[in-house]
Amino acid sequence: MKTTTKLLLAILIATMAVGQATAAEKKRDSRKKKREQAFLLDTVGRETMTLDDGTVIYAAYFKDKTKHSMVDYRTWVQQRAKYPKGSAAKGKVRIDFVVEKDGSVTVADVPFSADPALTEAVIDVLNRSPKWHPAVSLDGKEFYKIRYTLNLMFQY
Repeated sequence: MKTTTKLLLAILIATMAVGQATAAEKKRDSRKKKREQAFLLDTVGRETMTLDDGTVIYAAYFKDKTKHSMVDYRTWVQQRAKYPKGSAAKGKVRIDFVVEKDGSVTVADVPFSADPALTEAVIDVLNRSPKWHPAVSLDGKEFYKIRYTLNLMFQY
């Protein structure tokens, strides 16, 4: 092959590689822009909360950001908690749970329970909980673990 042909071929390959890199960058930028737009849409109507250190963040929410998440979540749990078979237990269960940075729910503590069977029923539901929308910084770059307390009443 002539030197000129080799040179032209090298230039052509280099140009194609630059074009592919540019296309990949455009695709990456497009995905980033979509994520930013989705975040901005998610913040409309979303409640804020202030942490102990004074940091203001967007609060975690369950299903619908325009409603009160704890009321919705309490209803969701209450509807799914199976009353223990053969038990006449009744009373209150107070349970602390954490909405993790990925939106999953974990049980943190049970400060009060009228009966261990009721506690077990509630923990079973919390372990099957759908993910929440996690708490996030106002700029959308950092997620936070948030602890909540859920009070449920069981009547036989």
